[in-house]
Amino acid sequence: MSISPGQRLKAAREARGISRTWVAYQLNLTTERLAALEEDDYADLPENAYLRGYWRSYAQLVGMNWEDVEAPDPPAAPWRELHDVREDDIRPGRQMLLAALVLALLLGALVWQWQRSLFAEPDWQPSSHRLILPAPPPAPNSLDTERASQ
Repeated sequence: MSISPGQRLKAAREARGISRTWVAYQLNLTTERLAALEEDDYADLPENAYLRGYWRSYAQLVGMNWEDVEAPDPPAAPWRELHDVREDDIRPGRQMLLAALVLALLLGALVWQWQRSLFAEPDWQPSSHRLILPAPPPAPNSLDTERASQ
């Protein structure tokens, strides 16, 4: 009876005293997915390309040569059909949230500008408030003083 690749990796991990949690953290997987990987349960695991990368990284973590681990060919999983994500990128709920956010920012900018103009010091004053001083008397000149003395 041959040992499955998942069992070989699990045995190597346990022989080194490495916890499943640490390996899951290093591979950026949940412990549940790592357990499925070790038990050769491919129903909830990602596509084959990712799966092979996980096998390779797992083998390196536990000190095994990747070529020694025969990666299985998991059965084709019923994957969701691919679609263009740009169409669903902004859902109607997100559109409403985005519109409300833009409206709130615009309203905030208007209130800020209104308050700024309300409490600002005026840089001009109307002419009715200006102080009008009379023109100074003309300076006496030498001819006027001579005439006045005559």
